[in-house]
Amino acid sequence: MIFQEKTATSAKLFVALGLSILIYMADGINHSQLAPFFPNEAERNKGVSKLLVGAIVGCFDFSMFFFSVLLPFVVKPEWNKVLFLSGALLGAISNTAFGLMDVINSHLWFSTLSFICRIFLGLGGSLVYGAGIPLLTSIAPQYAGRITSLAESAVGFGVAIGPPIGSAMYSLGGYKFPFLTSGAIEIVLALLTFYALPYGSINEDDEKKSLLDQKTCDINEEDEPKLKPTDDSPQNELSEKTASTFQAVLDFLAIRGIWAFSVLLILLGVPLEFLGVGLSPYLLEQFDIEGGSSGWYFLTACAFYTVCSQFVGYATDRGFAAHSFFWLSNMVIIVTGMYALPVLVPFLENKYYVVFVLALSGVATSGNYAPTYLILQEIAKKEGYPHSIEKLQLIVGFWITFSMSAGGILGSFVFGGLIYSAVDFELTFLTLCGCLVLGSICSNGYLIFSGNYRKMYYTEESVAVKTQ
Repeated sequence: MIFQEKTATSAKLFVALGLSILIYMADGINHSQLAPFFPNEAERNKGVSKLLVGAIVGCFDFSMFFFSVLLPFVVKPEWNKVLFLSGALLGAISNTAFGLMDVINSHLWFSTLSFICRIFLGLGGSLVYGAGIPLLTSIAPQYAGRITSLAESAVGFGVAIGPPIGSAMYSLGGYKFPFLTSGAIEIVLALLTFYALPYGSINEDDEKKSLLDQKTCDINEEDEPKLKPTDDSPQNELSEKTASTFQAVLDFLAIRGIWAFSVLLILLGVPLEFLGVGLSPYLLEQFDIEGGSSGWYFLTACAFYTVCSQFVGYATDRGFAAHSFFWLSNMVIIVTGMYALPVLVPFLENKYYVVFVLALSGVATSGNYAPTYLILQEIAKKEGYPHSIEKLQLIVGFWITFSMSAGGILGSFVFGGLIYSAVDFELTFLTLCGCLVLGSICSNGYLIFSGNYRKMYYTEESVAVKTQ
């Protein structure tokens, strides 16, 4: 009977993981589905200027950036489930409300309320991305790398398929239909996930072991995997009880290695964000490829990214987080330089070369974020971070969300808006390649010389297996 109960619990958690991954995909779709039709609708039917349209679309990244900095100071690890599902519901409701803006004819009210909806959509995204990964990886810490890569792939896939799905639904039902449909789907997913996920800290009753493996632990309870403790001394246990989340964030930010490593982490988000702004105009100008066809070029990068990130997640679970990040981040630099290569080799400027480089981009960027959750935790613990692993995981989740949004702002506004308007497509990538080289010297140099270019594991059980 006990075995059957634990098997049912395990199956329920597998369902919860699947639903949570679908929430990530739905969130990516909500973020990007407006691209094919919203600018034209806002300009032609509501009288909104191009500048305001760009600001409305871009304020999502600014909102995520702001809240990913603010939230770690006030939230707690035991709130992870509420934060994650509240973010999903808030994002879904904001996306639905954004679709209902179509009934407003005043361009001033339309613009103002659209800004508010996108800001709350960014708040929802910061909660989903910041609290979701610590919550889901605590279910099965020995599979944390693969869970992280699945979530990352789901977001990337959702962002990639969002524009064609949005365009198709817009053709079927007009402006409201895409937002109402995707919003309703995400609300249903959030409610189902709320039922499936356990409440509060997943580790309370099981001493931080994987709930997905409970069905095999009737006899050997003591063999369950545990997260590495930061320090077992009574003094640290006492300080942990009194330490505030605010102080935990300040102690995290005081670690110089976090800043050194994060230089490249932020820059790695720039190339794909710039492609989102600059690729379509480049394809139209150079090869006369219209917007209806250029979406397939984005799917090339997305397909390779989605597949390869699963291998990166597996490698992370096997201890190769630092190695995956090091080699794939340097591959991003090479691929970024390949976009600029037609300046020196003119015959390479053809659409087939673009497809080839986009495929390589998908492979290279697959190692951007999945390994970094573990790397940042290891850097902090190696530098003597005095707080619990639960607080550290939550702060790292929001720190990576901050890095993603900062990279998005740099890619879309700085490189896509300022530099691309001054120079051409290839020279913009050449400038970006130079920035990435400097970032790699800082971040990857730190990984090597600090001794963090080594095998890393999420669980002590994994270490025991590897050393046998």
